[in-house]
Amino acid sequence: MCSRQRPGKDSRGDCVLFIVLIVVTWIPPILGLGALLRYGGDPYLRRAVTGMLGLGVLALGGMVLNFGLPLSPPVATVAWLTGTVVFWLRRRWLSEGVSRIEVLGSALALAAIVALMQPPWRLYDAGLYYLQAVRWASEQPIAIGVVNLYGPLAYNNCWFVLSALLEHSFASDGASAYFVNILPMLFAACGASAAAARLLRGDNSFSNIAMIAVILPVAHATEGIGAQAPDQALTVIVPFTLVLLARALEPNDGDAVAAMLLGVFAVTIKVSAAPLLLGGAVALARRRNALGRKRLLALTGLLSLCAGLWALRSVLLSGCVVYPAASTCINSLRWTPSPAQVQEEARWIYADARQPGLTPDQVLGSWAWLPAWLEATLSRLDYLILGVMITCALAAMWATRRALTAPLAITISVTLGGILYWFALAPNPRFALGFLFSAALLPFAFAASRVPAAPSRAFRVGTIAAALLMAAVLVFASGVLRIAVLRPWPIPVVARPQLPLTYTSEMATESGLRVSVPVKGDQCWANPVPCTPRFDPKLARDWAFVPADQLEP
Repeated sequence: MCSRQRPGKDSRGDCVLFIVLIVVTWIPPILGLGALLRYGGDPYLRRAVTGMLGLGVLALGGMVLNFGLPLSPPVATVAWLTGTVVFWLRRRWLSEGVSRIEVLGSALALAAIVALMQPPWRLYDAGLYYLQAVRWASEQPIAIGVVNLYGPLAYNNCWFVLSALLEHSFASDGASAYFVNILPMLFAACGASAAAARLLRGDNSFSNIAMIAVILPVAHATEGIGAQAPDQALTVIVPFTLVLLARALEPNDGDAVAAMLLGVFAVTIKVSAAPLLLGGAVALARRRNALGRKRLLALTGLLSLCAGLWALRSVLLSGCVVYPAASTCINSLRWTPSPAQVQEEARWIYADARQPGLTPDQVLGSWAWLPAWLEATLSRLDYLILGVMITCALAAMWATRRALTAPLAITISVTLGGILYWFALAPNPRFALGFLFSAALLPFAFAASRVPAAPSRAFRVGTIAAALLMAAVLVFASGVLRIAVLRPWPIPVVARPQLPLTYTSEMATESGLRVSVPVKGDQCWANPVPCTPRFDPKLARDWAFVPADQLEP
């Protein structure tokens, strides 16, 4: 919840001003940080792409700083000031090509997204480990060996690092839960608005129509606002990156670099986005002559640095390069869990994604889970609609197969690769909504660009209207609109949002380490660290992540 006012008090729109102000004040510094990468594509997408890149730069900076510093509000304030200065220096470049429709569309999108704010408890994992992971990054340097406190805290997710670094002096103590997911949604909506302006001026290309259709995953991702939800963030970032990849395979080589950088950013959020890297590599290979050797070498160095820092962070958190993949673990490190523990963690993830409530032994090893999984998936109206969209889109692609081009062939191959990778490992639909939406919007956009009536103004206006209508349908079908309308949780206008706390009991391990354990359930919410739902009396007291004031004298 955002405040502790009495439930039932009329509070519609109470938190809107606070969240809008925080988002608006972060847009310039994020654009400034993104401008450091000098996006070289078409000016009409400059704000959208630079904003997405700025989120990646901020996340990378957070990973570097967190090796030695807590990402506390003063550190976040310095990051804000740095980005603001760069924004001022690059303001003319950043404003080049802006249109009224882009500004208006972005403003309306922000208003709609904030009005649809969801309560934090809508996503169970927010209380399970999202908020705790952000607190660890905010309150002290990297928590070496935190995997032994609670496994999910060691998922090396840069989205939590980014969330911690967004909490400056005026929005701290978990406030990023209310606005971090809005930022990629807003930049994607900015890109869709700019693409709509281009369509009205006659650009009915495949990639431009696809960028308009990105508003569909943005609409569905509203179910994640109110928490630092990485799955919903990728729901937006993955299709946005794939559209840039499609543009990169057209004449504009600037999008090839941006697509690769955003692909790496997506992978540091979740490894399941790895197929994006293959598409980015193909785009760079096709544009290598236009990019030049020096630029490719510089890009390779930057990507290697990002991958190395991310891998080092993962090893410090869990003892594994990719946790919980036992084959990547360095068993000689004192904080690395045993191979059996790591494998068991992975088995539970795979089992829960297939049929929640059953043990890995009951689920894995056969296809008996598939009928129940299919029934549960199609019982959600939004997933059913998405399934129908994908089916119709693939039929449209088949109908236009003779006109197939490299941009569609490569992007849809990456998309299908991402879907297969997801289905083979952990087929919970929310883990792959970015690829699933791409499987719908890419073929539809391609087919629309090949319709004989595409050059007519009526078709252009109809395309934009259809995208907006479908976005509204998805908001309704996901239940987001109903929760927003009936919202029982009061939130203040300008006060810092307060997040849920839970009753805990303090317990001591055999070595004297004191940790908090929820009295009921397994959610620590925003309680002080260290907090764990799985108390182990064998936890060592000399780990680096143990705060000094938690140790016995």
